[in-house]
Amino acid sequence: MQCARGEPVTAPTESSPKVPSIRELLLDTAWKRLRRSGFDSLQARAITGEIGVSTTALYTHFGSMAGLISAVSDRAFEAFAEAIADPGVTDDPLADMLAMGLAYRNYASQFPYDYELLFNQHIVRYSRGVRAAIDLPTAGGAVPPGTLAFGMVVERVQAMMAADLVDVSDAGLMSAQMWAALHGYVTLEIAGHFGPEPDHLVFGGLFAAILKGFGAQEEAIVTALMSSSDRVPLNPRTPKRVSA
Repeated sequence: MQCARGEPVTAPTESSPKVPSIRELLLDTAWKRLRRSGFDSLQARAITGEIGVSTTALYTHFGSMAGLISAVSDRAFEAFAEAIADPGVTDDPLADMLAMGLAYRNYASQFPYDYELLFNQHIVRYSRGVRAAIDLPTAGGAVPPGTLAFGMVVERVQAMMAADLVDVSDAGLMSAQMWAALHGYVTLEIAGHFGPEPDHLVFGGLFAAILKGFGAQEEAIVTALMSSSDRVPLNPRTPKRVSA
């Protein structure tokens, strides 16, 4: 191929690297800043200045800083959902639930600023003034990534119910209660209240007490704790860094 001046022009090929769009660059930069320095680093001028565009570009692609933060939240939720699904499913639903809880804790401890954005500072709403719902994903339409992530927890509870491992009639309610307890532990650990290493006795004891309260047998709980900890070891906590 030649241009008007007769100079050769290289035609794009399928193997040519894709040039990210301005929207992708803004989103990537914002997410990296969040992971590096936390929620307070998500400032319009700092983000656009890092990639050499004006703040107008941000408002053109996201409407507002709130729109960009919502997009960062969606991306973080997608990464979070992938992490908690990673342990997979076995023939022991109780161990699967515990493995998911361990993966949840590991993600939060490795990416504390992601976690704070998702669960401590930003609620994804379906529309203005509507309280965020805790429910299973529904067919049709775009499902918020946070709802999909919670749906995975509900599926694990439903598997325990189907195997008669717990005495529960409402999978969504049990899932929300387990989430609340796990969030409490994770929030305290991220804040440094348990020291630099994960507290296995507190974490394991918390899960054991909750599952026993839902009717799980002690022997099954102990077996599940041992199996899940082999599958998903608790990683050391990543200290927070505060830098521009």
